[in-house]
Order: sequence, then C-alpha cells, then structure tokens
Amino acid sequence: MRMMMPHRLRGAALLLAWLLLTTWLIQAPVWDEQNMLLWLARQSFGEAWQAIWLQAPGGVVRPLPQLMVLVIWHALGGREYPAFAALRLVTAACHGLGVFLLFSRSPGFRDAGFPREPQRFLPDLLLGAVLFSQSGLAIAGWFATIYDAMVTLCLGLAIHCAKRRQWLGSGICLGLGFFCKESMLLGLVILPILGLLPDKRIERLRLLTPLLAGMLGYAAWRQQRIALGSAADLHGFSLHQVSSAAYGLLAGLPFGGVPANAWLALAGCVLSLLWWWSLRAPARLGAVLLWLFAAALYSGMLPAAGARPLIHWAHFQGRLFALPLLLAALATLRHGRHPRQTGIMMLMTLLIPGAAFLHDHMRFQQLYRCMAIEASERHGLMVHFPEKPLEGEHLGLRIDDAPQAICRLEPWNGTLTCNGRVICPMP
Repeated sequence: MRMMMPHRLRGAALLLAWLLLTTWLIQAPVWDEQNMLLWLARQSFGEAWQAIWLQAPGGVVRPLPQLMVLVIWHALGGREYPAFAALRLVTAACHGLGVFLLFSRSPGFRDAGFPREPQRFLPDLLLGAVLFSQSGLAIAGWFATIYDAMVTLCLGLAIHCAKRRQWLGSGICLGLGFFCKESMLLGLVILPILGLLPDKRIERLRLLTPLLAGMLGYAAWRQQRIALGSAADLHGFSLHQVSSAAYGLLAGLPFGGVPANAWLALAGCVLSLLWWWSLRAPARLGAVLLWLFAAALYSGMLPAAGARPLIHWAHFQGRLFALPLLLAALATLRHGRHPRQTGIMMLMTLLIPGAAFLHDHMRFQQLYRCMAIEASERHGLMVHFPEKPLEGEHLGLRIDDAPQAICRLEPWNGTLTCNGRVICPMP
C-alpha cells in the first residue's frame, strides 16, 4: 500500500480536527431540522419515498439528499436523537470530504495550480480557512444543509476523477450533483478554474454526455413539479433582486457569511476587490462574469447586512457562501499573483466570523434544548413565535403564532420568558 503523501496527511489531519469540532456542535435540532424530523415521523418509508419522487417535500426538488435522510432515519429505527446526530455527522462528512478532495494533489497530476516550494503549505492553509469558516461550520452544524454538502461531495469526487483522467466518472458525478441542489450549475466552473478540461474528442464526449443528461433531465423534471420562479418555488430566483445579491456576495465573501453591520459590509467589498486584483489578468474577467452569474443564482436569498436577531433564518445564510468561497480559494491557488499573502488574508478574515458563528450556534441550540426540557417538565408548553412555527407538536412542545400563550421566545437575545419571567436565559 502506497504511503500517503505528506500534504495529504496534513489535509487529513485538518479534516479530522474539523470533524471532531462538528461533533461538539451536536446539541439539539433547531429550525428546519425539527420540522424535517416531524415530517419523517409522520410518514411511512413508502409514503416518504413516493413524496420525494412525485411531490416536492419542503418546497424543493432535490431527491438525492432527501433519500439519504430517509434511509438514515429508518435505518436507525426512527429514533430522533440517533437519527439527528447521524444526519449532522453525515452532512459534515460529505462537505468535509468534498473540500478535502478539491484541495488534494493526486499522483501523476502535475499542473493543478498547487504551488511547490516555498508555498507548499498554501493548499493546507486554504483548506483550513474554508472548513473553519462561517460557511463551513454552518453546513456542519445544521443537517438541513445536506443539499449543499452533497453538492460539495459531488464536486470533490468529480475533480478526483478528472485528475486521474477518468472523464466518464467525472461527468456522472457532476450530473448527479444537479439532483442535490440547483447551485451545482455554479460549481461546474471548478473544472476550468483548475485547468481540468479533456483534450481528445472521445474524452469530451465521456465528460459531457452524463453531465448534460443529468443537467437537462433534472431541469425538465424540476419544471414539471415546481416551475422556476413560480409561487410554489421556495426561493423564487427573482432576477430583479440580482443587484442586492451581487452586493451581498461582494460584502460577505471575505467573511464566509452575511456581515454583521454596514461598516463590515463596506470592508468586505474592499477585501473582495483586493482579492480580485490579486488574480492574474486573464482570470479577472472570468471572476467578474462568475460573480454576476452567482448573483443571478442567489438573487432574493441573501439578507441585507446589519444587526439581526440571533434566532433568525439569516443565522444559517453562511451556507450560501460555501460554494463561492470554494471557487475563490481555488482561483487563488491556481491564478493568484501573490497566493501566499492572499491566503493568509483569507484565513484571518474567515476564522474570526467562524468563531462568532460557533458561539451563536451553540446558544441557538441551547435555547431549543431548554424549551424541550421545559415542555417535558411542564407536561406541555406553548410558545408564541410566529417567525418559525413548529409544524406539529414535538415532545409536548408547540411553537406557533399564539398571542394567547404565556411563553414567548425573544429572537434578539435568544431567551424564553413565561409570564414575564425568564425561563431559559442565554449564557
């Protein structure tokens, strides 16, 4: 058995450290995780299977991640906590392995943009920055992001095959990625970013045939169930909001998530422009076109920068930066004029927001765990919180638009009060 190369050992050590950190994040199901577990508990395997293929559970048409969730749930006997923990771990493992494969060198593949001396540690630095960023931790700490995680895994496997010139396998992985999430369309540019394009006609056919079959097949199937931009579309993809999404991407990319205030958003724009200027001239035009395309894809999904409640959907929006951040890191690796300096800047700007997200996410989960404990001790608890109702009763806990309820969830500081008395204080 061939000994693993030193750079792979370093990358594997970073991946293992990140996975160990994500196990510490497994505290309590929150937000859409609760509703997904409730939906699974109400369905038999056959009913859920049929709903995934013939309907659009959760308002999305993304069958492969939903099938994985269904299989894990029933494999663990429908027990909530084991299934919840397993889904968190599987989500983290998919994303982590995909990122590891994208930054990993391969035997016999020499022109991958991976620098040699004296910058041999640069891929490891960028790998760590991407994993421990706000976007990486948001995916690992919320199994509702399994769609994003499986897109990353498909991209990593596709690049792994392409480095070995296994173009058919690469095309199959890319084609399957569309059945995980629509953002796979953005991920296709990883091939030209890394210079991984087939030379011969037969190789191009092997790559493009399964890729186009998957992309066009998914597009037709999705359009039948949820027409793009219709009222039934969960996200809508509103083209009139492209300008705000473009600004949001520019402001949030250096931080791997939505900036906390307008000043940080302005600083993010400056840092993004510095990153753009650090690229070689031919890559700058491609970066601009890619930015505009990503803005169209994410239109209507990115909240404005500024102070926002702790218990809020914007808390999870760092996941939307995972793929753009990966593309930026790989472009730095291959097309950067000063990749080491740019990599250090990315590491510094990504790790601090990542640590802040880690702290906030623990508080988020502690609140939901406290509510479940209170519901058990009180033999039932009704909480007024119209921002995110719980679609059913969960262990005696009901969260709904219920002004008559004596208990209220305060989204700004993450506390639960009953009759004006704080029940679940946040540390």
